[in-house]
Amino acid sequence: MSRPTAVEVEVVAFGAVTGTRSRTSLAVLGPTYSLAVEDLQRKYNESLHFTYSEPGARTCLTVVSKSSEFLADYYYRQERPGKVFVFVHGGGEMPGFPCSNGDFPTAAVLSLTSFWNSLTLNTITGIDLTRENLLPMLSTVLSLAQNPAEKHVNVIVSLLRQYAWKTIFIVHDKISGNPQDIFVQSYGPMMKQVGLLMLAAPRNELGVPTFHEMRSNDDDSCSDTLAKFQSVSRVMLFGGSEGIRKLMNMTDGSYVYITVDMWPEAPNQFWSSWYRPDITDHTEVSAATEAFRSVLTISRYYDGDFLKTNRSMDLFREFRRRTNTMYNITADEFTPDPAPIIGNLIGSYNALMIVGETIQKAWEDGDDLTDGRGLRRRLLNRTISTEFDRVYIDSYGQRIPDFSVSSFSPGSLDRTVFLLYRGGSPFLEPLILRPVSWPGIWPVPNEPVCGYRGDKCGISQLSNLGGLAGGVVTSLLLVMIAGCLLFVRYYLARIDCYWDFSQRRRQHRDRDHGKNVGNAKTNVTLLSCQGKQPPCEHP
Repeated sequence: MSRPTAVEVEVVAFGAVTGTRSRTSLAVLGPTYSLAVEDLQRKYNESLHFTYSEPGARTCLTVVSKSSEFLADYYYRQERPGKVFVFVHGGGEMPGFPCSNGDFPTAAVLSLTSFWNSLTLNTITGIDLTRENLLPMLSTVLSLAQNPAEKHVNVIVSLLRQYAWKTIFIVHDKISGNPQDIFVQSYGPMMKQVGLLMLAAPRNELGVPTFHEMRSNDDDSCSDTLAKFQSVSRVMLFGGSEGIRKLMNMTDGSYVYITVDMWPEAPNQFWSSWYRPDITDHTEVSAATEAFRSVLTISRYYDGDFLKTNRSMDLFREFRRRTNTMYNITADEFTPDPAPIIGNLIGSYNALMIVGETIQKAWEDGDDLTDGRGLRRRLLNRTISTEFDRVYIDSYGQRIPDFSVSSFSPGSLDRTVFLLYRGGSPFLEPLILRPVSWPGIWPVPNEPVCGYRGDKCGISQLSNLGGLAGGVVTSLLLVMIAGCLLFVRYYLARIDCYWDFSQRRRQHRDRDHGKNVGNAKTNVTLLSCQGKQPPCEHP
């Protein structure tokens, strides 16, 4: 039986090129996609011929107003029998975000690719594929985002549930910078979703959150925030701005600070670390390291430190070179926010490599490679190991990453993982019993014994005093009752032996032979009677 012949596979990246600061712009993603396609071609060139293309929409207006028409025109010009199309884009969510972010309305586009039965990938923002009303339209779509923000919410809720923390203090800094910044965009909705899930849960299952807004550039606002936090909670959910670090003043181990590091590929960025290159004073550094002992960080989990490998460094250097040659973007434009760029690179590269491997296996099995739904089914409910990462794809076609809960090691910038959230599992797996160098009792109770304000101990002490007094009285009564019972028992024992004249005769003899001996024998007899042994013998 002859093997199937080589098949042409065209990877089509669609989106806007404008908005170079947007993580979903082709100016950022294009170099990554093209690099992955070239590697696929080198790897599978004997069976598959991979090519990369972009439809050529250069302006935001073109993409937003006529995205589906533009893509359809390109597809029907390039289509021919036996040719396989794989469509790939960065985002955004349906029906799309404002054009200023470089995103576009995807509903019409995704319905087109599903109509063509072509496999379609979302690699950055992620798409909710669980909504049943959208399933027909998304029948060929995979959401393979490297670091979907909404998945962090599941980990946060699991952490709260695991330690029964039900009074969560969620802080939003109104001075958090540009509202269009990707960190602000990601953090705000994430924290809001945590609170909404707590409120929507059955009564007393997750508790009630406290939402609080502050201004980190106002010392009075910071003081008020700390005072309110101390009065209603012991667990703070924070992040999203540099200034919010001012709130970390209560570090005796009785308070828990939970934050999210969405880009662990470039650690120690933004609010997620105590380190600041401009702070060299030993006292300040010591205070910062002490404060961050009480911080739990939720982030993506990687089995290995791939950033330190030569392969990852080669990819990053090639990515920077292509951004310059393909879009005339210099490396300096990415310097302020390196973390999301690295995340885009690894996640998007991995997504295409996984799909390429799947198409290769379908080719080996003699399957129809133009069947996008069939290719998609091959990836459902699977865990796939790549050279950089471990990828789990659920039954909906969504990538569920692994997450970790970690704490800072003493005097170090390294974080030690103590809880692991594996993709596809609803539980947190403990790797060690408690966070490294936690400054107090672990786990921190949801509420102190004397209450958040310390005002419950007065009532509690009165109750304890009353209980103590009652206990003393009860004990005295028991002692008195026991004494009475012993006396009665002794008296009855004497009565039971009243007929034992031999005892009396022995007592008389004892007077003649010695009082001490007689007393000893008498005591033995009385103990024998009281002990319910054959106490008295007939004369």
